[in-house]
Order: sequence, then structure tokens, then C-alpha cells
Amino acid sequence: MKDKSKIKNDVVMVKVDMPFVWSDDVMPICLPQGNFSADEYQKVFISGFNFHFHRKVAQADKCHTVAGPRKAMCKHYLTKNEPSIFKGCNFATTIRAQECLMLQRFMNWSTMLPNDLKSLIIKKNISQIDPKERERRFPNQTNDIVSIPCFDENPGPYGWCGTCLSEARKGEPGYCGDDKAQEGESLYQAELSRPSEFGGWGFCDKVCQTAQKARGNELPVLLETMRLVESSEDCQKHMQLKIDADFMHLCVVAQQLAHKQIVYRMIRKIQ
Repeated sequence: MKDKSKIKNDVVMVKVDMPFVWSDDVMPICLPQGNFSADEYQKVFISGFNFHFHRKVAQADKCHTVAGPRKAMCKHYLTKNEPSIFKGCNFATTIRAQECLMLQRFMNWSTMLPNDLKSLIIKKNISQIDPKERERRFPNQTNDIVSIPCFDENPGPYGWCGTCLSEARKGEPGYCGDDKAQEGESLYQAELSRPSEFGGWGFCDKVCQTAQKARGNELPVLLETMRLVESSEDCQKHMQLKIDADFMHLCVVAQQLAHKQIVYRMIRKIQ
């Protein structure tokens, strides 16, 4: 049985009334022992309801983003066009800078991003624009060359949300430290995320929807995720495991997808 003080021995014995019928979908697992080098770097699937996530993780900490300008925890946020506070994933059109729209029209793209792109950056020289306009759109920007991110206007199947900002300080928009203000506290409004055309938001993970549905008497949703089996050497190095000589550990990792990105330099405004 599980030893709560260690990560080993997380095993439960179950007695069933009838034997299992083995097939391609139902089969025994191989516990690591001896030389299992043939299993290394194989793609495996993990399924489950993740009850720890639904029962132990605070509701405010369950949702995060997986793509877009910022990969971080979602946070209650305000937008320029909506005075009310938004507390979930938004399915409206994503926030885009006017330069992104100009490029889309100039390139005659039907969507903001062609099919083979996940993100696009516009480099713009702001040294010659009106000082008031510069302060309004690029506050506290000391460099004359700014990077403007462009992402798909489609919110996707799970929407988008405002995010925490790791660089934010107490009392600033996007602050998510342990002492972040809660609803009703004086700094709550000041620390709300404020997504803009330059960032502070991202595309919601699928788990955001299951987290929001798993309330009251509703049951969590069964999910499946793909992982890659690490080598025993990588397991020891990354997890800092003390492995016995007669036992071999296997661990799984999430693969990071490499997405194509392109950068445009804005020379002059398109008429």
C-alpha cells in the first residue's frame, strides 16, 4: 500500500470476481525491473479523473494557459471594452493590435495567421510617433523598437483568459503572489489582470473547462494525455532519485511542441 512519506510503493491490490479478458486495449502493465531499455522514448497514454486536482487544488489555481502571449495561471481580469470583471475563459475574439490587422490586410490573409504559423511578431520603431500616442499605447517603453505579438483571432475550443504576470509586484496588475488580494480586499481591483494587445493573456488549457464543470454534484471528466517515457539515466538526473542496484525507474515527461514563428519589421504605416 502507499507510504505517504515516500513516492514509492504506490500500489493497491484489487480482487475481482472474474478474470480479465486480455486484448489490445486491456493488458497487464510491466513494472520496471531489469533492463527495459526497449521501453525508453516510447509514447504512452495516461488516463484518469485527477481527483487530487479537483479536490485539493484551489478553484482559482486550476486554470492555466498553454499558448498565446503568456503561458501562466489564469487570473480574474478586466478588458478595455468590458467594465465588469471576467472570471473564466473568454470565447470572444482575441485581443489584437492594429498593426496585426494592418499586416493581415496587406498580406491578404483570410485569418490572422496562416495554417503553418502559431505566432507572429511585428517589430515597430516608435521613435517617430506622437508622444501622447506613444505614452498611451506603449507606456514605460524606453526602447524605440517594440515587439508586437500577433495571434489567431479565433479563441479556440477552450477560450482565452487574462494571466498572472511573474514580474508584477504587490498591488500591480497580474500579481499572483501568496499574498495576492482576494475578492473584497482593497487591492483586489488593482491586482486584476489587464490583458492587452501586447500580452497578459493566453489560450486556456482543456482542463479549465473540466475544472469549471466539476462543481456541486457533477463528476470530473475522464481525460487522457500523452507522455514520453524517459530513460533511466534521465530519470535519475531530473528527479534526483536514489535507485537501488537491482531496480530500475522509468518516468514520463511531457514533450514540448516546436511551433513556427515569423517576424516582420514595420518600416512605414500602410495607407
